[in-house]
Amino acid sequence: MVHRGRVRVLLRYHHASQCLEVTVLEARELPVHQLLVQSSYALATLVLANDPATTWGDTRKTRMKRGTGPVFNDTFLFFVQEQALPSLLLHISVCRYHRAKKDTPIGQVVFP
Repeated sequence: MVHRGRVRVLLRYHHASQCLEVTVLEARELPVHQLLVQSSYALATLVLANDPATTWGDTRKTRMKRGTGPVFNDTFLFFVQEQALPSLLLHISVCRYHRAKKDTPIGQVVFP
């Protein structure tokens, strides 16, 4: 496995509102793309049902940040019933931003 950096997230579930709160705090040690150019990064957060019969998913994306250690502090709310929590997958992907091209994925984390 190749080390592509670290991502810090905070997860909370609010029982009263049936809401999963995902806060993307920061990324650290992201790879340098070019030595003289500071890369920009964004993290996409996706909550999926862990059930082949279900095809729903909800995606949110952080703001672009520059550097190999961006601090995001972006909070996203996903409305999820409490009984569905054990079957959810939280998928976080890190992408390098390109102005002229499609964003390049550089890594991902999946929480069961």
